[in-house]
Amino acid sequence: MDDPTPKPGDRLAAMAAVALEQIAAVDSLEADLAAAKARLDRTQRTDLPELMKELGISEAVLPEVGIKIALTMGVDASIPEPQRAGAFAWLAENGYGALVRAEVKVTFGAAELEQATACASLLTERDYETEIKMSVPPPTLKAWATERLEAGEDIPPELFNVRSYDMARISNSKAKRKKA
Repeated sequence: MDDPTPKPGDRLAAMAAVALEQIAAVDSLEADLAAAKARLDRTQRTDLPELMKELGISEAVLPEVGIKIALTMGVDASIPEPQRAGAFAWLAENGYGALVRAEVKVTFGAAELEQATACASLLTERDYETEIKMSVPPPTLKAWATERLEAGEDIPPELFNVRSYDMARISNSKAKRKKA
């Protein structure tokens, strides 16, 4: 008589098949989410702003559906890699140097934990390989660019990629009334 207990190899193959199905499901959901985000982005950055401009309005309250829509300025901002040094210098020269962050990376061997903790005072005395990485955190750059644009100030396009656009901000006024 055959033993009805599944063999370990069969169980392993079955569990691996379940994992593959789960991976495919997650991949599919991530693709669906990316597509939904792209559709929402188009609606908020293009379709609604164009319709509101066509109607000659910058804000609308739709009490029948409990929605408030307001056009606001959205901003995308970045510093292209080839312009980083120039952009950082420009920020420093124009009073915005505090936006720039400097990261020092030091490489130690696995058994050098004690030296790593004393690194700050020893860097100049020791011959460790170091790397300095300068950056402006993306949210900081975006907030700074938004403030400059709202103030009517110019941002050098040869150093910074800054693009402003109309954004339809949507809020649910019914949800706010229920909380109150």
